[in-house]
Amino acid sequence: MKKLLFIPLLILVCFLSDCKKSNDLSEEIDHSNPGKDKVGTNLNNALMLQAVNTVRAAGCNCDGEKMPPVPALTWNDQLALAAKLHTEDMVKNNFFDHVNKDGQSPGDRIKAAGYNFRFYAENLAIISTDEKGVVAYWLSSKGHCKNIMNASAKEIGVARVNNSWTMKLAARL
Repeated sequence: MKKLLFIPLLILVCFLSDCKKSNDLSEEIDHSNPGKDKVGTNLNNALMLQAVNTVRAAGCNCDGEKMPPVPALTWNDQLALAAKLHTEDMVKNNFFDHVNKDGQSPGDRIKAAGYNFRFYAENLAIISTDEKGVVAYWLSSKGHCKNIMNASAKEIGVARVNNSWTMKLAARL
């Protein structure tokens, strides 16, 4: 008898609490607070954001091309999740590329994390360093540097697994 009452009670509780399955993590994650690492990026999100925004505020030289100052980025956990999942995939499946073994592009992974974009860029690195060190590493490469300095980028998410790093830069539709 107790089992028969338990099932309807469980259904009622679920209905009242508006249970639902969702692949869109945007409802569960605070996108703008890099101090709260709900994604598990394995880095200091606030320090990463500060390192990138310091460069963007000052402007820089990307391999001979002068890049003017651009507005600061804000942290986005959907982008961090896309970065984390790609980094984990690269480490687990022993590859290093923007396109994974299933043919998914950075844009595919960003959309899968629930982020609808009008612009995106991705930086990858394999380097044993910290947040400031990987930013300096990316700034030493013209393409990565230009991604960081791109004025179209409005938000950022970064993750690392071991010595593998992925940075996602994007702007919403």
